[in-house]
Amino acid sequence: MSARLFRVNRKRIAYAKFVSFHQRRGAARNRGAENAEKMAKYKDEDLTHTIIAAAIEVHRTLGPGLLESAYKACLIIELDERRLGYKQEMVAPLIYKNKRVDIVFRVDFLIENKVVVELKSIETILPVHAAPVLTYLRLLDKHVGLLINFNVPILKNGIRRCVLNAEEEDLSQGEVLPF
Repeated sequence: MSARLFRVNRKRIAYAKFVSFHQRRGAARNRGAENAEKMAKYKDEDLTHTIIAAAIEVHRTLGPGLLESAYKACLIIELDERRLGYKQEMVAPLIYKNKRVDIVFRVDFLIENKVVVELKSIETILPVHAAPVLTYLRLLDKHVGLLINFNVPILKNGIRRCVLNAEEEDLSQGEVLPF
């Protein structure tokens, strides 16, 4: 009699595990679908994917540990191969009370006159590194920027997408998202 009870309990436990697994799996699928829906509809998605693909190719070829200028020179080659229009070391003027101030900011790349790209070769990206990208977006009246750190083993972990919310004028309205 105890062997039969053991088998019944074992079946109940197995069934409970089965149901629990599939409930979690279903919930994860729903979250994944929601996140995919949000991520699939962001501004300049195709362009940013092309830029990231170019950066990944540079990183795959050179690896981490070089100076920022080396990555910049190689990224130019990749952008040319992909026939993307870009401006390098573009000046973002500072306008204060309708007057141009002599201080200028240099943006690493403005690609297709839409996406600001800032390159780094540092140990870790901190919020202080994303702040200039948000400033460039505001000064140039653009909405999407990429902060790319080449000094990481896997480049995907070194990319931050910065978005400036155009509807809001508040300085804190920029958003930095991991790639």
